[in-house]
Amino acid sequence: MKINKNFELYRFQLLSKSRNIQLDLFENIETLIKNKNKFLGTILADFPEIKHKKLSTIQKVIYEKHDWHILKIGAKKEIKNNKPDFDKENLEDWPHVTVIINNHPEIQTIAISINRKAFSSTQVVANLIKNAVQDQLYKYDFVMHVEAKFQKNKFWALINEYKEDIIALKFELISPDMKETSKILSLDLGTINKLTNSHKINLELNSFNGNALDINQENDNIRSLVDYAAEGGGDISIKISGLQRRKRASKFIKSVKFDEISLDNPTNEILESLTKILICIPL
Repeated sequence: MKINKNFELYRFQLLSKSRNIQLDLFENIETLIKNKNKFLGTILADFPEIKHKKLSTIQKVIYEKHDWHILKIGAKKEIKNNKPDFDKENLEDWPHVTVIINNHPEIQTIAISINRKAFSSTQVVANLIKNAVQDQLYKYDFVMHVEAKFQKNKFWALINEYKEDIIALKFELISPDMKETSKILSLDLGTINKLTNSHKINLELNSFNGNALDINQENDNIRSLVDYAAEGGGDISIKISGLQRRKRASKFIKSVKFDEISLDNPTNEILESLTKILICIPL
């Protein structure tokens, strides 16, 4: 029996916390950075406790091998049950999500199943995971950033819909730690990070006197920033004349379907298929 679930995709990046790293066993900063995924792998192998401020949670690792870490995270909820005497009783319920983490240096993706009975959004779960590993990651002098991978076509459709009313566009970008994603950018954020120790760069385009910005997909610089953000490199907010709240590209999170049952004891073939899905290569 198959149980196909929608999983939303997030990219995580591991950046050095400071320039004053205690190298200890490593001869230079470059060697230390090359080992960042090994550090995270050590932490994930003994998965830290997931803690929610308002909910009691449970967790169970169902698969852990090489770069793969698959677990279930449940949240305690109360449901009212109707009894035969027409009275009601409160019962515990533990709805859960399934989380897939691939820690390969050129994948670094988290896929989280959608279950709003357990958690209000997959973003909440992504933040719980980040917070759980962060304290231990600090010991290696690294910080984890997690951003949603979003659908570029929906972003550009939104741009076209409000083309005459866009008065500001803000790119909130994380410095890249992966070769493939850094190639997307026309702006060298990696070098800027090394020179300044910055993790985030905000670039905001504002129109003059309320006139509309000219934002189009043919502009190579703008397109490369959008492409990078869409791969989990950050977020984009759009200010539209007449609307109070900005619209955010991260609302259009990429999702994939996968058989949840097959994750309990995945074969090499399943993991190979899953790898292609996570990096969005057509099967």
